[in-house]
Amino acid sequence: MKISTLVLAVILSLSFTIQGCKSTATNESKTGNVLATVNGAPITGDDVFLRLGGHEQFIDSPVRDEVLDEVINDELLYQKGVKLGLDKDEKFQSAVRMMERRITAYKRAEIARRVRDTQIAAKVNMTDQDVKDYYEKHAEQIATELHLGVLQFADKAAADEALARIRAGASFEKVGAEQPKGPGQNWDKGFLHWNQIPIEIADTVYGLKKGEVSGVLTASPAGIFIIKVIDRKKNPKTEFANVKAIVENRLIKIKIQEAYDRYLQELKKESTIKKFADGKKAS
Repeated sequence: MKISTLVLAVILSLSFTIQGCKSTATNESKTGNVLATVNGAPITGDDVFLRLGGHEQFIDSPVRDEVLDEVINDELLYQKGVKLGLDKDEKFQSAVRMMERRITAYKRAEIARRVRDTQIAAKVNMTDQDVKDYYEKHAEQIATELHLGVLQFADKAAADEALARIRAGASFEKVGAEQPKGPGQNWDKGFLHWNQIPIEIADTVYGLKKGEVSGVLTASPAGIFIIKVIDRKKNPKTEFANVKAIVENRLIKIKIQEAYDRYLQELKKESTIKKFADGKKAS
């Protein structure tokens, strides 16, 4: 039995009107229950919940019963397909392997995020004096805005090629004009505040003289750059009281990154990591 047109319309309508309202912590008593079995194979509320696109409000509605019938039909066809050997098809197996890798990738990324949050970021301490000291050390940068030309590249090889052209006499502006254009890809970025320049390259960029072009710079995850300082000007509103929150924000990012690097170094010391240049067939 197909889902009725009316039911389908309701689901689609709600998907537009309540986007972002999908439950992230569903009611286990509703979605975890076994609602049916097909030759012993359980069909649970989770199966129906997924088919409903995560709209928890349908779990106790008549819509659920129609969707449950659809899932039962699919399970019948699935079981028959397995008996016919259709699950041995290489395209099907390849698709399943890719879905399994996606699950693995999700688990890896989510647990890594939780470790960063609970074992690294949560344990970073910062005092008001730390913020004050950082401000005083970087007062000159903080008080200076830079008019920057920025060439951004997808890979280092392209950046190296562009830099070689500039070093050989091609103007930065000419190379910039030839860059592929996309949203936000204009090479002339105008005047930027200190906190708009990636932390990893800020010291290098501020060390450039007016008219000078950098080497190839990498700032993760921002990308790969070649930067020209077109002009400089002072920002008169950079007293500590005015920028304390910005400095605090930047400093906590630096401290978290430093803690993250230390944490990873310790993990690497305890681990065996092998890289295979030509790849290795997964077992």
